[in-house]
Amino acid sequence: MASRRPLRRSKVFCIGFPNTGSTSMRAALKQLGYKTAGPLGLDQPLDALHAFALEMCLQTAQTVEAAAGEPWPLFYKELDKSFPGSKFILTTRSCEAWSKTLAHSLSEPGQAMTAFFVGEEHATADGEEHWRTVFNTHNSDVRAHFADRPDDLLCLSAEEPFLWGPICEFLGAKVPATPFPALRTKQDKTNWMRSAKKRLTAFADKLDPYVAP
Repeated sequence: MASRRPLRRSKVFCIGFPNTGSTSMRAALKQLGYKTAGPLGLDQPLDALHAFALEMCLQTAQTVEAAAGEPWPLFYKELDKSFPGSKFILTTRSCEAWSKTLAHSLSEPGQAMTAFFVGEEHATADGEEHWRTVFNTHNSDVRAHFADRPDDLLCLSAEEPFLWGPICEFLGAKVPATPFPALRTKQDKTNWMRSAKKRLTAFADKLDPYVAP
């Protein structure tokens, strides 16, 4: 009798905006054994992002099982169409808290990606009102897109600790015995160990961004 092939699990795309827990989710998916892609195009100028970011994500998605980070959230509709049966995780946080982290990122390298998310003319210190509109619109549009497919979307708030239970239930995965990799944003300096873990995760992604440990 021929042996059965193992069922191919659904791809997973984390489509919450930056600074809503995408680093933690990427680490969690790797821990669950997913071959996971992280941010793409952070070193690219804005015109290159407009020209090639979608193609870059679609091509990369063919070779991995999961993805989280920039600019993946902007292309959830195209990913949904190109990879039917995929699972999507929307991470959110309060709009006020998110806009504060975005303001901090304007002074850092990779500002082109920030402009790609909120618009070049609004990637300035006085663009906060527009940022909030973009953030809220994305979250509401995602929920509307999956309104009749609740089994394909999991919504998580970074205002509460991410837990293995709901995530593993959503993905049909076994709950790990290890704690959830809660990696905080760089603006949160209350726990230097978690900050160090996030930097280590980013370094590991640069060395081997797709292979789960």
